Amino acid sequence: MRMLSVTAILTLFLLALTGTRSGSAQDHPVEEELQSLDRLLSVRVSTASLYSQLASEAPASVSIIGADDIARFQIRTLAELLSHVRSFYLSDDRNYEYVGVRGFGRPTDYNNRILLLWNGHVLNDNLYSSSALGFDFSPDLNSVERVEIVRGPGSPLYGANAMLAVINIIGKTGAEVNGLEASGEYGSGAYARGSVMYGTQTAGGVDAVVSGSWMDRRGFDLYFPAYDDPATNNGIVRDAEREQAVGATARVAYGDLTFMSVFSSRSKRIPTASYGTVFGDNRARTEDRRWALQLEYAGALSPSLRLSGRISFDAYDYSGVYPYEYLQFDGSWGRWWTGRVHAQWDTHESNRFDAGVEFRTNPRADYRVWALETYDYARNAPFDVASLFVQDTYQILPEMSVSLALRADHHSVTGWLLSPRLAVVANPGARTTLKALYGEAFRAPSMYELYYEEGEGLVSNPSLRPERVRTLELTGEQRISNVTYAQVSVYQFSMWDLIEQTTLQGEAIGQHKNIGSTHARGIEAELITRTPAGHTASLSVGTQSGEGIGLRPELVNSPRTIIGFSASVRFLERCEAAVRARYETGRWTIGGMKTDPSFIVNAFLTVARIAGHVDLCCAARNIFDVQYAFPGGLEHLQDQLVQDGRTVALKAIVRW
Repeated sequence: MRMLSVTAILTLFLLALTGTRSGSAQDHPVEEELQSLDRLLSVRVSTASLYSQLASEAPASVSIIGADDIARFQIRTLAELLSHVRSFYLSDDRNYEYVGVRGFGRPTDYNNRILLLWNGHVLNDNLYSSSALGFDFSPDLNSVERVEIVRGPGSPLYGANAMLAVINIIGKTGAEVNGLEASGEYGSGAYARGSVMYGTQTAGGVDAVVSGSWMDRRGFDLYFPAYDDPATNNGIVRDAEREQAVGATARVAYGDLTFMSVFSSRSKRIPTASYGTVFGDNRARTEDRRWALQLEYAGALSPSLRLSGRISFDAYDYSGVYPYEYLQFDGSWGRWWTGRVHAQWDTHESNRFDAGVEFRTNPRADYRVWALETYDYARNAPFDVASLFVQDTYQILPEMSVSLALRADHHSVTGWLLSPRLAVVANPGARTTLKALYGEAFRAPSMYELYYEEGEGLVSNPSLRPERVRTLELTGEQRISNVTYAQVSVYQFSMWDLIEQTTLQGEAIGQHKNIGSTHARGIEAELITRTPAGHTASLSVGTQSGEGIGLRPELVNSPRTIIGFSASVRFLERCEAAVRARYETGRWTIGGMKTDPSFIVNAFLTVARIAGHVDLCCAARNIFDVQYAFPGGLEHLQDQLVQDGRTVALKAIVRW
């Protein structure tokens, strides 16, 4: 593998040295070279306020990961992408990947405290409220123009699950793709992936883009000390990580109408013997399939009044195979329809008022467990959610605005919930922005948490209350020079009525319960540099302190400090080298142990526009082969789960 990495890097450098010099704007666009930081800061976002605005104007702390960063750091999944964002951190139980935000990330929470959007369409499912971040969400990120990450409570505009952050994936338009693109990649662990994308804009005004991707990965043989016994192959599992995925997206826009669809399917073997299954049995696996269809209208009724509406259909299917003395199966089937109308009225030049209604009906939220042709559990729990939201943004001074948002959600199971937000955004100088932010959000208990039962091991709890969070944040943004920009945020949040699985007092029976509250505070800072020559660098630091839940002094799976660094350099006309480094302090585990601190360095090399059409890329992840682990969940015998060492991948992209 070491020889493969050296050969790959030398090959790419030779191609760069022998390639012809074109000197055209196609290699390095003039606008990007002359105004690289201006270009970054002028990107408009729509997630924070439901309309397009500069990130500095948004009533939230916002980060943007653009297509250029996705390409230079060869980002493959949303989880990888979020590891590039300050104060976000990952966990991986070798089945699914999870994200924590600002020190809060419960093991095996299915990412149900963040809201995931695709072009504004909510992707969280209606059974576990989960958002998929690994290859279980498998559309090709080459089709993404940018990802908008909005920290803090998002429920005032989006409703349930937007407790810690809202992540909105904005796909490329047909005009931006403007042709055909195909890619192929191969790397360590027999990882192979391919993708194809086509986009166009016709003379008649139809803008269309379609993309598809597939992935196949064998994975690695793994060693788990908790199973180090001759009866369990001395803790070694072989060929137990096989993963396969396909994904596709489509978008067609004409005039004020836009049709969009997303599809993702993945199958993954489980190597950890979770839930007490037979160690080393390769039949253990999960399969996830998601798809969404949406039709949207967005138009202006007058210069000051805009109206949008959408109707969508979503589906989520899950199946699992768990080998015990016999095979046990479980499966979930979710189906839901959503309708939404949103009106935006500029009452005068200094005030914008938004109002909207949304209705979501969930005719199928079905979960079943069976073995030996007998159902152990089967229940469909349909539910409805009706919502009303308003937002008003008033420019009280030329350099100061106030934004107030309020949303009321009625859940047919848990009742009414109100979510307010108040933000003050000030620009005391041409290069300075200050924000004072207050917000509340909630997560309704999922159908799985409310109703699932497992013989004598787990009982349902239909009386669960929604989780709540309240956040206060002060943010400063400063352009230091023509090439350097800085952000600093100080925040605190309180969460209560947290839902987790616990053991009933005096009994060996589990139940999901509202277990208590936690409080946390922290500070995060980021420095970004982008030069006219196209070189980039960023440094982020985040530190936080949170109270433990129950009798624990500190939060589980919560790194106290996270430091991230990235840089890229362009050279030899068409080459770009990039590095990404990340340091985390250790995290407490469920078993009361602490993981070791980790320092992971990834390196990337891209040679662009060979013969005008081909990009060649090389990625070396965890180049120092650091051995590190993440905390396991309640379903694991392992207190800590080992992660991958050094991996290498080669990729080719062809454009016509």
